[in-house]
Amino acid sequence: MRITSVLVFLILLLSCNESVEPNNGIVYEKTEVSVKPKLSLLDEDINVQDIKRQVGRNVTTSFLGKKSVSIYPDRGKNNYYGAYYFTSDNETDRDVIGSLVVYDSVNPYVYDKLTDEFVEVCLFEKGISLYNNKVSVGMPVKNVIELMGDNYTKLGDSLLCYNQTDKKAFFKIKDSLVASVRIGVYREGIAIDSVINKKQVY
Repeated sequence: MRITSVLVFLILLLSCNESVEPNNGIVYEKTEVSVKPKLSLLDEDINVQDIKRQVGRNVTTSFLGKKSVSIYPDRGKNNYYGAYYFTSDNETDRDVIGSLVVYDSVNPYVYDKLTDEFVEVCLFEKGISLYNNKVSVGMPVKNVIELMGDNYTKLGDSLLCYNQTDKKAFFKIKDSLVASVRIGVYREGIAIDSVINKKQVY
């Protein structure tokens, strides 16, 4: 009995005699780093009603034919694509300063409505802004890159192209300023050249 007690005591003593290295008071914390993707202003929707409010009554309208809508998404039989042409306030010079293409299968023959869906906007002169006054003709190109991101393609010397899956944007640059803007939702899989070579609506 005494031998058994001694053996148990020795086993317990040896098991408790394991060496433990000191941690010198250092506490290690697990830190997770998450990198959020940089958002582009192009991810936001363009407000059709805001554009219409800016131009007031300086507008003419028309429907677009089959050839004119070939670069836009195919809506089947109800291809009710309309275009608004915006003119300047200058009484002596009523040049077109921009255009807006919309889709509407609910009230396609009415201007004062809330059912227009954005398709494409083109700005040629100052007077209309997009994205809550953040984008307009005349803005510095560095501001475009800050707002839209640096994931663009430079076409030639004067055209910046942003090519997303469902939306594309083109900024013509002159003297480091935006000379014209074109942003739109185009047919899936369409080549950039097909959009660029298609005459802007005006």
